[in-house]
Amino acid sequence: MGYDQSDVKTLDPGREFEFAAAFVDLNTYDTLVVPKGPDDLTTFVPHLAKEWKISPDGTEYTFTLRDDVKFASGNPFTADDVKFSLMRLKNLKGNPGWMADPLKSIDVIDPHTVKMTLNNPFADWLAVLAGPNAAIMDSKLVKEHGGTDSDTADKDDKAEEWLNQNSAGSGPFILTGWQKNQGITLKANPNYWMGKPKLGGVEVRDIPSPATQKLQIQNGDIDVAINLTPDIVATMRNDPNVKIITGQSLDNMYMGLTCEPSIDPHLAKKEVRQAIRYAIDYDGVLALTDNQAVRGPAVYSIGILGLTQADADRLNPKYDPQKAKDLLAKAGESNGFSFKLEYGTGPSPVGITYESVAQKVQADLKKVGIDVQLEPMEFLTMLTKYRAKTEPAVISYNQPDYLGPSDWAGQMVLHTWAPRLHYDSKQAQDLTHRADAEQDPKKRAELYQQLLQLLVDEGPYVMLVQGKVNVVTRPNIQGYQYLPLGTARLFPVSKG
Repeated sequence: MGYDQSDVKTLDPGREFEFAAAFVDLNTYDTLVVPKGPDDLTTFVPHLAKEWKISPDGTEYTFTLRDDVKFASGNPFTADDVKFSLMRLKNLKGNPGWMADPLKSIDVIDPHTVKMTLNNPFADWLAVLAGPNAAIMDSKLVKEHGGTDSDTADKDDKAEEWLNQNSAGSGPFILTGWQKNQGITLKANPNYWMGKPKLGGVEVRDIPSPATQKLQIQNGDIDVAINLTPDIVATMRNDPNVKIITGQSLDNMYMGLTCEPSIDPHLAKKEVRQAIRYAIDYDGVLALTDNQAVRGPAVYSIGILGLTQADADRLNPKYDPQKAKDLLAKAGESNGFSFKLEYGTGPSPVGITYESVAQKVQADLKKVGIDVQLEPMEFLTMLTKYRAKTEPAVISYNQPDYLGPSDWAGQMVLHTWAPRLHYDSKQAQDLTHRADAEQDPKKRAELYQQLLQLLVDEGPYVMLVQGKVNVVTRPNIQGYQYLPLGTARLFPVSKG
C-alpha cells in the first residue's frame, strides 16, 4: 500500500491521533464494538463484546465479553484487559485522552463481565468505544514492556517505544516494524479469533507524493494507493490496470466567521453571517471537486445520526444573492465592507486546495458588495492564529475523532471552534447537551436537526465541502472498502 505517513508520531493506541496511525491500530487491535459497516456508521454491533446493557439513566454500561478470544501473544482476553486499556487511555492524558473524559470508573465483575460508569449520561459512548483509540490491549504484555494504567500513567508509562515497533492486540494483523519515512510492516495473525486473514502480510510504504503513488499503482509496484487527489484520479478512469473505489468521507471544509465585534464589527452581526451563507454559489464550489463531494448545513457530516442527504437538502442554505443583499441592507451594510480571510496553502483533506475554494468565495461575495482580502499562509501558521481566537475569518477543516454526532456538535458549540470564533449561544449549548445525553436515537436526531437549523440562522459557520475519497487498487484486489475513520479494515481483503 502507498500511504502518506508524514503525520505519524506514534502507533501506541493510547497516544496516536493521526490518520495513518489509526489505520495501523484498526488492523492490529480489536474494539468492544464496531460500526455495522461503511454504509451504516451510526449502528454499533458486537465485536469483542457479545452484548451489553445500558442503565435507564444512561450512566452505566455493562458488557458481556467473548470467552473464545486470545491475543496474538497467546494470552487470553479478559475483562482486566478492557479496564487496563480504557483507564490507560484516560490516564495517559495524551492527544486522544479527552475521549475517555466521560468515564468515571470501570469495575471488573468477573473475567468476562465489565461495568463502566460514566460521570453523566452520554449517548455516544459506544461510538467512542468503536474508535481505534479504544483498542483493547493485552495488559499482561504491555505491562511487561513498561505500560501502566495508573492515575500517574502520563508520567510513569514507558511502553510507547515498544508499541511503536510491536502490537499488543488481538486483531487480524500483527505490527512487525515501523521505520519513519520508509514504512510500516504487518503480518497476518494466524490465530485470529475470526479466522486467518486472506493476506499473509501488508507493507505500508511511506509515499507522500500523489503523483508517485499514481505511477507506482499503474506500474503494479503497489496494490493500493490511498492519497490520490481528484484531478489525478480523473486521469485514471479509463485505465484497465486499476480499479477506483469511491467512499463517502466525513471530512469537512468550512469557513468560520467571528462573532466578536471588537475583532470585526461587520461579521459580528447575525444578518451579515446569514447574508454570506446565501451569497455563496455552493454548486460552483462542489464543481471544483469534479462533483466528488456533498455538503451539509453546518460542520456536521452527512451519514452521521440526524443528517441524511435528504435532511441536508432540506436544511442547507441555498444560493440566493438577492436575499444576501436584502440581509446586508437589514444589517446596515448596504455599502458593503471588507474582511480578511486566512487559509492554508496546499491541498486539503477533501482533495482540493484551500486556495481554489477561497478564490471562489472571494468572487461570490464580491457580487453582493463584500470585499474579501485573501491571506494564504502555511496551514499550521493559520491554525495557530485561529486557536489564538483573534482572527476575523478562516477556511479550515475537520476530520472525525469518533463516529458520534457529539464530536461534531461539541466542536461547533461547546469547545474547539466555538470559543475561537466567539460563538457563545445558550440556546445552542442547551440543545447540544440535551442531544448528547438523549438515549432515544429518534429524539436525538430531532434535537441535532433543531441545532443545525439554529446554526444556519445564527451560527458562525459556512459549510463548503464534505469530501468523497477515491482509493485506487489493482484489479486483483478484492473486498476493499473505504472507512472514514481508519481508512480500511483489511481482514476481508484478498489479492488474487
